[in-house]
Amino acid sequence: MLDPALVEALQAVVAEEGQPPQVAQRLIAWLNQTSTSEPTRDENTHFLKNVHDALSVKVADAN
Repeated sequence: MLDPALVEALQAVVAEEGQPPQVAQRLIAWLNQTSTSEPTRDENTHFLKNVHDALSVKVADAN
């Protein structure tokens, strides 16, 4: 179980950066998993892909 202060800080940073709450939720799930067991390479890849998929990226107009 993660320290509640870490969870709150992670949620705050994600919000400050304008990312959807799902980013924090997925990072928290990944950190919880790694704190209780050592995930396999495939599990890490899956978790990180989920985080990547949740990110909101704005592309600047080239004009």
